[in-house]
Amino acid sequence: MASTLLPQRSNSGLPPFIRSGSFFEDLGRSLDSRVPRVGLAALLVALFSVLYFTKTYFAAAEKTFWYDELSTLYISRFPTFQTAWAAVLRGADYNPPLFYIIHRAARSMFGEGLVAFRLPEILSFWVLGLCLFRFVNRRAGLLGGWIAMAIPALTGAYFYAFEARPHGLVLGFCGLALLCWDMLEEKQTRFWLIAFSVCLEAAFFIHCFALLLTVPFGLVELSRTIERKRIAWNRWLAIAVPAIVAVSIFVPLFWSYTHRFRHSVERIHSFKASALYRIPAFYKELLEPCILVVVLLLVVLVMRRAVSVKNFGKSISALIVGFIVLPLGGVVLARIVSAPLFLRYFVSAVVGIALLFGLGVGFSSQRWVRVLLAGAVACALGVSCVNTVRFYYRGWGDELIEPSTKLLMNTVPGNPLGIHQLLTSHSKEGIPVMVPFFLDFTYLQFYWPDNGRLYGLKPSSLDEVGAVYHSSRPLGPADQKVKFAEFAAAHPVYFVYGQTYAYPFLSQVASRGAILESFVYDETTDYFLAKVRMRPFRSIASQ
Repeated sequence: MASTLLPQRSNSGLPPFIRSGSFFEDLGRSLDSRVPRVGLAALLVALFSVLYFTKTYFAAAEKTFWYDELSTLYISRFPTFQTAWAAVLRGADYNPPLFYIIHRAARSMFGEGLVAFRLPEILSFWVLGLCLFRFVNRRAGLLGGWIAMAIPALTGAYFYAFEARPHGLVLGFCGLALLCWDMLEEKQTRFWLIAFSVCLEAAFFIHCFALLLTVPFGLVELSRTIERKRIAWNRWLAIAVPAIVAVSIFVPLFWSYTHRFRHSVERIHSFKASALYRIPAFYKELLEPCILVVVLLLVVLVMRRAVSVKNFGKSISALIVGFIVLPLGGVVLARIVSAPLFLRYFVSAVVGIALLFGLGVGFSSQRWVRVLLAGAVACALGVSCVNTVRFYYRGWGDELIEPSTKLLMNTVPGNPLGIHQLLTSHSKEGIPVMVPFFLDFTYLQFYWPDNGRLYGLKPSSLDEVGAVYHSSRPLGPADQKVKFAEFAAAHPVYFVYGQTYAYPFLSQVASRGAILESFVYDETTDYFLAKVRMRPFRSIASQ
């Protein structure tokens, strides 16, 4: 009946089988008639699970720990949680306590392997998919649920499915909160109200910017309040109380951050990076990996006028909008409290994208549209999985760029220095290596076997030659810092290694009279290795 009310449009430009939709109509009708609904749901969940865990296992096994993950690993190695939390408050990291509790437990149970240590995030991202499937399936059918479940694994959010940092965990608890809210809508019991509040609290205790999850759920309750002209105080308290409790934990973290990085280049850069113009970049990074799928979803739904906005309802529309605009809320929050800001903090916006497309396809009145788009998403996920496995066994590794820093991640299977061959092949002369960019220094400090010759600059000294760190300790290298004048006097010849961030240091020492004896550049990785010879000059001594 609903399809007869839709405006008729000309499809003469479409291929015959799409113009009629008969093939996909027959396929959808066959699935409905031959496969029980519960069995088909289990089949779709099993298919997603097989593809997800296969791809994620190989993706995690090939990607070595990078800077932020090494911070997680070092902190989890402390003998007690009290000492670990004290290190956090001294500036080792800046996340709420539950994140470290989870990873200390994961390390104790599974070890420090690339896959094992990331299991909490791997499982959390999978849980998000299951929660999205249940939420959409209940409202818009199995194929819409399948699309909502699979979409996050195709977006830029998938990067955090196998990274030992808070964002994957936040997504998992966000999915559970969504599920509990859905059950609360259905059951209206105190149990689901408490469970919803607990899931929100868990997300808040994993990452400070998870507080933004109050936005979508708050918009839903605001919509309900306006529509019913009655305030549901218990539901508002379920959102507000976890936020208030979490803020009390954030205060010492924020105090530590403010006092340690008040004058640093890193903090000033973070403030500048929080401008509104960066919000489009977030959506670009989120959707770019699956842009073809997104375009197909939009084109088919719009061309066929397959769904009406009214199908969503006010509450669900408010929920979707609330998730999608999380980056805007994050910019406002960061400006108010002068907090650091990185685009990955808003990765929960992927929930709004998944709900939008999942419900949009599920609400379509045309069966062939649902089958076609669900099949396209399945093919995209399958191809992505096959490519990761194929690249792994061929020894290539996926090309993986960290979204916030744009740094190339090492994914050469079994070779943590795979993208640093320039360094390993040209630094056999026994002279020290200066790595000006602190993230590169921290990574090489962990993986380079000859890190006794490794030196790095203090993070706030990227624009001026200052304190030098030696790699003799994996945590807290600041205890080993010396003045650059002392380093230059002790090592008149050394290598400078890095990417774009290392060029300012190279320019500064060159401007002070250093001789650049050689310069080798790797076009594939953008790393360079320069051999520098220091000459006695007054400007360095004056440092």
